[in-house]
This record gives sequence, C-alpha cells and structure tokens, in this order.
Amino acid sequence: MIPVKIREIQNRDAKQVAKMLQKEFGDDYKPFHFTESWLLEKIAYPNDLFLVVEKNNKKKGENIIGVIRACLVDIDLAELRNIVVHEEYRGNNIAERLIKQMLALLKKKGMRKVIVRTKAENKPALSLFRKLGFKKEGYFLEHFRRGVDIVQMYKFLE
Repeated sequence: MIPVKIREIQNRDAKQVAKMLQKEFGDDYKPFHFTESWLLEKIAYPNDLFLVVEKNNKKKGENIIGVIRACLVDIDLAELRNIVVHEEYRGNNIAERLIKQMLALLKKKGMRKVIVRTKAENKPALSLFRKLGFKKEGYFLEHFRRGVDIVQMYKFLE
C-alpha cells in the first residue's frame, strides 16, 4: 500500500483537482468544463464535501492523486459524485480508502443513506461499490445521453 494522506480539500487544490476532473470526466459532460472557478464555488457551498488524496512526499507541485465529492441532497440523504484516482495509482486501494473515509464523514454529519451512480459498463466501479456494501437500486437507460446506461446503488449508514 502506497503512503498517502486523505484530507479535506483546500482552495489551493482547486486548479489541480479541476484539471484532474476535466481529464477524467470532460468527454462525458461536453460542453461543460470542470474549471478552477467552478470548483472554488463548490468548495464554498456547505452541502458539497470534498476529500483529496495527497502523495506523502516532500516535493512541491502536483501531489493530489485522487478526489471524491459528496453532495448532501436532503436531510439524511447524500450522493457520492466525481470519484477519481489518477490512473498511475489505480489498483492500490486508494479509491476504497477514499470512499470509506467519505462514508465515515457522511455518517458523522447525520446522513442515513448514500447513493452513487456510475455507467453500467464501469465494471471496476460497480465491483468496488458492491464490495463496500452498496446494493443496486436502479438502472437508467440512456439516462444522461444516448447510448449510456447508468446504475444507481445505495448504502445505509447504520
């Protein structure tokens, strides 16, 4: 397991994280762009929570290798969004650790249920969510765009 630090996002992380999100999700959200200003707006919003994964090294520069965003949707319902681990670091249980830490934070904030949506073809994500106790709740045909089916999963934080 590679040494990393998971922490809450800071404004100084916005440019690097926006770049990471744009690289990972940019094609899915055309013509929307994940920008530094969009991210700073979301960081300031009290119902958006972000955690980042930082490499444990002393070098300055791009040390953020992962991010997760959760939105507090209702009084006791949250949704996981924008989960990314830099492809060079995938396969090191970083996403699992990131999701677990976010779930603990959501539970501490009084959330009862957490949902997540992912592309039906994203087998690694579906497998990880099942491993973490999420269950399939719905299947949406061409939910966001033509030819892209979405699976929604849920987990109760009890």
